[in-house]
Amino acid sequence: MRKRSSESLFGTDGIRSEYGKYPLDSDSIKRIGSSIAECLGDVRTLIGRDTRISGPWIEEKIVSGINNRSEIFSAGIIPTPGLSYNVAKGDFDLGIMITASHNVWSDNGIKLFGPDGEKLPDKLQNRIGDIFYSDVVFSEKEIKLKIESFKGLDIYMDYIVDSFSGLDPDVPGILLDCANGAVSEAAPAIFSRLGIRHTYYNYSPDGKNINSGCGSTAPDFIRKKILEGEGNLGIMFDGDGDRVLMVDDSGRDLDGDFILFIVAEYLKKSDTDFNPAVVGTIMSNLSLEREFGNSGIGFFRSDVGDRHVYAEMKRRSAILGGEQSGHIIFSKLQKTGDGILTALLFLRSLAYLGLTVSEASDLYKPFPQMTKSIKIREKRALQEWDELNRMIVGFNKMHGGNSRILIRYSGTEKKVRLMIESEDENVLNKNLEIFESYLISEIGE
Repeated sequence: MRKRSSESLFGTDGIRSEYGKYPLDSDSIKRIGSSIAECLGDVRTLIGRDTRISGPWIEEKIVSGINNRSEIFSAGIIPTPGLSYNVAKGDFDLGIMITASHNVWSDNGIKLFGPDGEKLPDKLQNRIGDIFYSDVVFSEKEIKLKIESFKGLDIYMDYIVDSFSGLDPDVPGILLDCANGAVSEAAPAIFSRLGIRHTYYNYSPDGKNINSGCGSTAPDFIRKKILEGEGNLGIMFDGDGDRVLMVDDSGRDLDGDFILFIVAEYLKKSDTDFNPAVVGTIMSNLSLEREFGNSGIGFFRSDVGDRHVYAEMKRRSAILGGEQSGHIIFSKLQKTGDGILTALLFLRSLAYLGLTVSEASDLYKPFPQMTKSIKIREKRALQEWDELNRMIVGFNKMHGGNSRILIRYSGTEKKVRLMIESEDENVLNKNLEIFESYLISEIGE
């Protein structure tokens, strides 16, 4: 049943739900399409999707909702950054990406891009949400529109190859984990065309194996390969290809903070357009902020979500930004997170700096950080939660400066996120248990 809740239709990264259930049931998807058309009018639209079995069904329903007001093209299976690039370069007014990113196969979602290839602004997303929740009556008739095919994947791959031509990284044993997702064709093909030696895994999607024990959400798959001597650098993509995480030759995790640190060092020495300024998020490690301060690089934090990172980058005239989760934006080449581009930029950075993977890993030591995702029955306003805020003030008085605590609600799931970091692991263990127990007792499912 459609009714406005306290939450927006759009979360931190689009609409997301288990497919077949509100708001990704048949009627709601058609209404989302109709709301988009009502808000934006006649628009030339490019649609892409990841490898989930529900993708074609959602595409059909949202196009039916858009009705006959738009010229619609489908790029088929394509990484999210590939869709973004093609929207900007292909004279499209709107991009619709059908994906649930790193989530399980039974989830899906919808991300919207404007004609510049950027995530659709909050103002327009909110307007679409208002129409969706309004009393506007749309036709319930199923409309079968002709959808033209568009070879967007080829265009995207050509662009990435051209952008990194001549790259010759001295990193033997590169392992790619394609997560059975949207990069399953693109990542191995691009690395091969660039002449980069690599081995690739999890590149045979069946609609249900996306992110299943593989990719960026399951680093142990590649870590095991590394520790068994099969490679020296593991590169793990997520389901829609807009982020990447890595594992070094000793099995250490290399997250988005680490990638930002290495790439910033490269840009500082090689790129006259580098500000120098880098944008992270409220989740970025305190150690990263200190390292940038020591090297004369400004560091700024945004809310979680690569769309917020990019907005802050524009405000700061920064060309580099990203999230700990592996969404990295290099705005000279892309306007959204791009896992393949980030991996190649990281390899270019190592080559320029003359570093092996191990040597690079030794340069950055994050503070110990622990996170918990707690399922909840309700969302209580955090700013007005007096007892919780008193606990946070007490923590900061006792441990502030070398420690940090962050509590926020997930934008895509009914969960509260708890993060604590500190130079002292004892501070982590003791306080994580205290805050986790309190949150569970107050709002836990």
